[in-house]
Amino acid sequence: MAAVKVKVFTGNCGFDAEITMRSGDDGDKVELAGVSSCSKVQGLLQKLTGVSAMELALTLLPQNPAVAAAGECRLHAACPVPTALIKAAEICAGAR
Repeated sequence: MAAVKVKVFTGNCGFDAEITMRSGDDGDKVELAGVSSCSKVQGLLQKLTGVSAMELALTLLPQNPAVAAAGECRLHAACPVPTALIKAAEICAGAR
C-alpha cells in the first residue's frame, strides 16, 4: 500500500492542512486522513475517500474529482489543497 503525506500551507486563510493519502499497490481506491481547521477541507477529504488514485492523477481539469469536489465543498478558488491532492495521487498511482 502506497502512502503519501503532504503539508499544505494555504496562505492568507491560515487553514494549513496535513494530509495522508493511502492507496493499494494497483493505484486503486484512496483513503484520506487529514488535519485542518477548515471544515471545507475536511468535507473535501470525506468526499474523495474511495476515489481511484489513477482517476485523481490522470483526469484533466475541470472534470478532475478533486476539483469537482472542491467546488461542491465551496473551497476558495485559490485554495491549494485540491492541487496538492492531485500531486499526492500521482505518487500513490506510481508516477515518480
